Amino acid sequence: MKLQGIVRKTSIAILLLIGVSLWVQAQNRPPKLRFEDIYTKIDTFSTSQHYYNQRCRWFNDTVVTCNLVTPHTFDLQYYLKSNRLDSTYVPTDQEKERYLSFFEIGAQNCHSYSLECYFKNSGIEGISLFDHNTSVGSEYLTKILASTFEKVQELTIKPKHKPKEGIVSNTILVFSSRYSRAIHSVYYSNGVYFSKNGAFAPKTYSNLNDILKLYFDTTIIEAYQLKAAIRAKL
Repeated sequence: MKLQGIVRKTSIAILLLIGVSLWVQAQNRPPKLRFEDIYTKIDTFSTSQHYYNQRCRWFNDTVVTCNLVTPHTFDLQYYLKSNRLDSTYVPTDQEKERYLSFFEIGAQNCHSYSLECYFKNSGIEGISLFDHNTSVGSEYLTKILASTFEKVQELTIKPKHKPKEGIVSNTILVFSSRYSRAIHSVYYSNGVYFSKNGAFAPKTYSNLNDILKLYFDTTIIEAYQLKAAIRAKL
């Protein structure tokens, strides 16, 4: 009986020590980062028939996205005017579909798409700021990368020469020319490049040179990943 009592007391002591240890670890662990800490939608402005601007706080910066008005409906007067058609013209169903498709596919640009792909493929859900209806200007991509990401690689691009150095996987690749920064961006993972070229639908590539043919004035490609300190809190 004495032995059982000693074992019981020892077990209780061990459990208490484990509990205290876990409590101490929890106190020392950095607090989880909420998505509200990353970004908050502030307001909208410059609303037009098809698009509106969304002002957001991204960490300590203010960024602006251009968003497609949804639900997006067919506007006969705009269609006739933009296509220089007579007011008596009656568009076919196919023409209406092409009209709507043009706005829906073209609403997202390369920067919004690369950010969307990065967060989704990194298993970070909940950041709805970047989607198929959103466009992000180069100025604001630069702000987002500066506050939230870190550069992990830089490649110098020479005409007709494919970079010999392997590219770090799960990164946002930012293409810059001699005259302008962030002329294009793609998401790269395990040999596949996810690119949104202008108003065209997203496309995947297995060869970087195929993308460089489209952005032939590229001189530098920078690879970015979310800062380790931020990743640890998500």
